[in-house]
Amino acid sequence: MSAKDIIILSIFLTVLIERSFEYCSTEEKSNRHYGTYTSYDNSFEESQLTNLNSNVTMIYFIGRHGSRQESGSGIRNWRKYLPELQEILEKNQLAVDVCREDIESIINWKLNISIKDSYKLLEIGKNEQKSIAKRLLIKFPRFFNNLRNVEQLDFQSSNTDRTYQSAYEFLSTIFKGRNISFNIKRSRKSDNLIRSYKNFDPSYTKRSEKIQLKIENFLKSDEIQEILKSIPMVTNLNLDFHPQLLLTIWRSCAYEYLSLESSPWCAVFNDKVLKILEFLDDARYYNLQGYGLSPAQKSACVIIRDVWENIHLSKAGMYLLL
Repeated sequence: MSAKDIIILSIFLTVLIERSFEYCSTEEKSNRHYGTYTSYDNSFEESQLTNLNSNVTMIYFIGRHGSRQESGSGIRNWRKYLPELQEILEKNQLAVDVCREDIESIINWKLNISIKDSYKLLEIGKNEQKSIAKRLLIKFPRFFNNLRNVEQLDFQSSNTDRTYQSAYEFLSTIFKGRNISFNIKRSRKSDNLIRSYKNFDPSYTKRSEKIQLKIENFLKSDEIQEILKSIPMVTNLNLDFHPQLLLTIWRSCAYEYLSLESSPWCAVFNDKVLKILEFLDDARYYNLQGYGLSPAQKSACVIIRDVWENIHLSKAGMYLLL
């Protein structure tokens, strides 16, 4: 090999190295919204807060639990599909046109949670509840400062641990330093106010399965398959990215980014594919619980009735158990 050949080879290798690191997922932050798995605080800015120092006499608040861990079935899919993909990638890593750092991160990835961790409230979920509480304190300072003569307040959560813990983090922040004790009562599963979306929709599971089937058929369509060809792991490894594998990798990316602020599995997708998967997740929940559906209408009726009753009672100096 001549000196000229060595120089050309050196330049070629340099270009390859620069190109691989240019597309590292760990450095690319253009898309970090993962549908319903995106942290509440990810879209919130302090500048949105306004001090509403008015004569508020009652605050009616129904909150969702904070960000949680993946479901049991989801964790089982991580165990089923991801180690096999790691093995294939390790054997064929030189054939994949992906940043070397991303490949190594995927190969070295370990599943550090078990089935018993499913649905658990994440640390970021606790922080979200504290953040929501702080926003309320800023918005309604006069209302909370006038609670000095109250000794105890009663609240209600659904019967799951994640909602109870979310309520505890929220209320602990609200009443910190105010010498007010609070009690959180867990509701029954049949409670129409706290668990209305479940109780008013007996066909929830069947409809969820039908919607999931539609999503999988959509992912099998020619248009989506053509888009998937832009993913290096599909083209270079000739993998069968069937819908279940595709959704498993995406959920691992989303949940790990939610809890750890990074996930090697996010490197599998480009922004175009990520946005499609995010849209599908949003569409799934919209078709399950969205406006215009009977369960949503019935849920709203129960909540509005409860608000109205509490307004009338508050005028008389009385309050219902929330």
